[in-house]
Amino acid sequence: MSNHIITAEVVEGTLAKYKDNRALLAEFIGRSLVVIFKNQTEAEASSNNTSQSNGKGFTPGDAFEGGVTAKSYIKRTNSNQQPRLEDWQVAKWTKVSDTTGKARITKYWKQLDDAARRKAEAANNPVPAISFKGKNVVLTGTLSDYTREEASRLITTMGGWTGNTVTSRTHYLIVGDKPGSKLAEAKSKGVTIIDEQTFDALAKASGWK
Repeated sequence: MSNHIITAEVVEGTLAKYKDNRALLAEFIGRSLVVIFKNQTEAEASSNNTSQSNGKGFTPGDAFEGGVTAKSYIKRTNSNQQPRLEDWQVAKWTKVSDTTGKARITKYWKQLDDAARRKAEAANNPVPAISFKGKNVVLTGTLSDYTREEASRLITTMGGWTGNTVTSRTHYLIVGDKPGSKLAEAKSKGVTIIDEQTFDALAKASGWK
């Protein structure tokens, strides 16, 4: 018995289900591309390019379009802009291949399945009721599983923005190993402190990791 949550058939079925609902179809394509985009390395995500097919991110042929479209979807979602994706963007990823007979997005079902299983696993573990949407977040110390750039990108993806200093406008401080003076400053201002474990759980629960 398969333990997959998402399969190629599930993706194809979802595309068929939303075929006549432009908003839901764009939402499905956009969120799917973001999941794949987040599997790219920092360099690949920045350049919208990848040199190899590693079964995690986009294939080399899809990297540029996938990266640009995912970034567009994230930006529009964070600013509550409609439509989330243009019709031509959706059409490129729902186009059926003459070779496989399946939509372009369907070949990434394994990446989508991995993300769905991580999200299901996170749902079984309590996560604090914290949202970064519209919030100013500052980082301090060294994170074991994230570079500073990766953590900042995750925060942005989840709707927040990162600051360099703790001020009266700071909502959260994410603390890694050997934090600097920002920790004391945050405590004095009553800023909510978040450790890396909690940050990681929030990212997984939100479906962005």
